[in-house]
Amino acid sequence: MLHSILALACLSSSSVVELLEAQVSPLYEALGGQEAPAYAAGALVDFGLEGPRQTLACALELARGGQPEAALELLTPVAEGDEGLEPWLERLQEFAEAREKLINKVLGKTDLRLMEGGVQVELTVTAREEGRLVIEASEEHGLTELPLQRIDAGTLALNAKRSTTSFGPKWLPGFALWLEGDEGFSEALERAGRKLREELAGEPGLMGLGRGLTALQGARAAAGGSLAQLEDALGGLQASSGAFATVDDLSELRGTSNAAGAELLAALGPSRGFDALLEADVELLGEGRVRVVYDFAAGRGFDDFEITDDWFELGGGYPSAGLPESATPVLVPDSGLEFTGSHTLKHRLLFADDAAVELQLKYMGIAQNETIGVVLAGACVRPGRAWAVAWNFMLLQAIDGDRELSLSADADGLLAFPGKTYTYEFQLKGGELRMATRGTERAKLDVGEFKPGEVLFGARTKKPIVFERVTIEGRPFVEDMALLQRGWIARQTAQFFSL
Repeated sequence: MLHSILALACLSSSSVVELLEAQVSPLYEALGGQEAPAYAAGALVDFGLEGPRQTLACALELARGGQPEAALELLTPVAEGDEGLEPWLERLQEFAEAREKLINKVLGKTDLRLMEGGVQVELTVTAREEGRLVIEASEEHGLTELPLQRIDAGTLALNAKRSTTSFGPKWLPGFALWLEGDEGFSEALERAGRKLREELAGEPGLMGLGRGLTALQGARAAAGGSLAQLEDALGGLQASSGAFATVDDLSELRGTSNAAGAELLAALGPSRGFDALLEADVELLGEGRVRVVYDFAAGRGFDDFEITDDWFELGGGYPSAGLPESATPVLVPDSGLEFTGSHTLKHRLLFADDAAVELQLKYMGIAQNETIGVVLAGACVRPGRAWAVAWNFMLLQAIDGDRELSLSADADGLLAFPGKTYTYEFQLKGGELRMATRGTERAKLDVGEFKPGEVLFGARTKKPIVFERVTIEGRPFVEDMALLQRGWIARQTAQFFSL
């Protein structure tokens, strides 16, 4: 039985092409500088801190993040006269004092320990200026300054390990670890503060609540902000998405978080370019053209295609007898997209005035008494009426209604062996169809006004054929950008809701 591979790129009639060409624009070149999308934070208009517990949670989150002064400013008016909150206020006051002592201690005297990129480094602090510390340059870390906000709970805990009494109370390291969500806080408080340890252990959801509420506040504050601000707001919501799940009576806030996340995603969608919208490596080539590379061996990219009609029935001469039952092509880690049976996949983009497809594939075996090496590539937007194809990379054929053109090439050099990677190319550009194998052009055919649309590829085979890499190049229609962006918004929103 013949092993067949198909790579297709669709054609459109001249009237359809003229209509769609009018919509093509070089928008793709300006994606990186697009203005910030509209975001009004409508889901958070009525959001506020409701109750002393919520205020405490947000104050603790501010302290954790290196803003104890802001934490005290928030909590003090609420805590005064409240027996339940006054101990927390005192702790935060001592926490702020300890942080200040640490900063003064390291000024020209002792190195400051800091986690940078997941690695502990030691910094020499030479001066303190408005909102920052000046750092002596070093090849170890590359820092020359440090925002004061970086002196957070984690940094206090790290430096307190040297001496628990040098700049704060004995319970400070354990309290700082609890703020960070580190379960090691309990051991740290074993001797220094058993009563505090029991109290903190009884508040498993308080810090999660603080993170979640702070993220919601950030999402509201981002209304009308820059693209970067919206990105930060979304990141905050994503990082804290599970916070409300730890607090039984705050499911309503989870709904608010979901609504805010959906609104942010809807606003960010129009800013997403091909590199974010496709599961591929994307290169902008100028004048609206792109090169899209699918490295299936890396285990991604399949979702950018959909299974379509079986194009192998179009060409004829490629028997289906003896084929295994067609199952969905599957991504095999460190191998590629594996086909058995008969399949054709259609890409999500339409191309305006040229398209090229390069297939890198591997035959995994030969059935007994069968042949190997039949490769097909082609193009179509109206099945049976307008299409072009390179059957087996030996015959170029183009059909537009009653007009048919074809050109044959010899079979020299087409012998293929199992387990070896081969490259096949199909191109429709400038009114010419071209086909090549292993870098050598085999034939070209003048087809006049033919234009590409959809790009497809597939396989009809008894033994597995693995597509390791597929490269598509051309100029997509600008209307496809909006379709892809809407799909991105839907997928990201569903993913956000599932966090």
